[in-house]
Amino acid sequence: MPLKLVPPRQGRSPNWTVRGTYLGVSINRSAGTGDKRLARRILRQWAKDIESGELGGRTGATFDVAALAYMKAGGERRYLAPLLNHFGARPLDRIDQNAVDRAAIDLYPNASPATRNRQVYTPIAAVLRHADPGHALRLRRPKQPRGRVRWIEPAQAHRLIAAASPKLRPLIVFLLGTGCRIGEAISLDWEKVSLERSFVWIGETKNGEPRGVHLPDAVLVELANVTARQGRVFGYRDRWLVYDDWLPACAAIGLADFTPHDCRHTWATWMRQYGGLDLRGLLGTGAWRSIHSVLRYQHVAADEASKAADKLPLDAEKRGKSVAEKTRSLK
Repeated sequence: MPLKLVPPRQGRSPNWTVRGTYLGVSINRSAGTGDKRLARRILRQWAKDIESGELGGRTGATFDVAALAYMKAGGERRYLAPLLNHFGARPLDRIDQNAVDRAAIDLYPNASPATRNRQVYTPIAAVLRHADPGHALRLRRPKQPRGRVRWIEPAQAHRLIAAASPKLRPLIVFLLGTGCRIGEAISLDWEKVSLERSFVWIGETKNGEPRGVHLPDAVLVELANVTARQGRVFGYRDRWLVYDDWLPACAAIGLADFTPHDCRHTWATWMRQYGGLDLRGLLGTGAWRSIHSVLRYQHVAADEASKAADKLPLDAEKRGKSVAEKTRSLK
């Protein structure tokens, strides 16, 4: 029987199944998707893999099965569909640095390094790490410019909070008050929150190092007013659903090009400007692994060394105006 698609069965898996025999290789495997068009593309890819010898006769996990297991475990699926179509049932031991580099070029020929990182290297690394945590491929990623630093002033932040929906409001205050990444916040469970101690525990972080996070009073008040105290704190299934509430709030106050991750930049900037932390102090919060990660905030506030300029023998008062008078004239 040639390869064909078998539709999902009611009450069982929502995914299409590829079933049949091609060139002597039998397949009876879930396509890992309920989208018929994507399932059809996966079927064609598997046929090509059989023709090239990549499918059939080899043992070991395949990308499609590993990706499906990753998604079932709650992994981010936003960018996996093109990768499933590209790799299909290719064995994981056939996915090396060259294969990933080729996929990035084939799938996103005109994209920036940042886009290829986000939509190819990161999801592939996540799937491989989930499939075999001890032997995951260490991918070299395309070089990209240092990330932007977009932050807002306190007055803008208060306007954004006021414009937010009741569901979004505590999340915004939490992000601005703790510097947590959006993924860390969305996955935060009430079991990891201690309102009595003004403390939350972030067990899974981007840099692989769990950390405790202090809750300032404003954040504590917002969390105390959340009525549901089981499961995820903020009630969003994934980060992308946040934008359904985020974009209208930003539009309402005319705030353009500001993302949930920019709340982290804002927190770091405020910690320097108002909290008095230097770069080493930021690193000491545990939110970053290395000093290189916090160098982007080097110029957002004057550090203690630069403030030594106040002691220079310029004798401002002897030139006719006191410092206070000079300052008033500039207002």
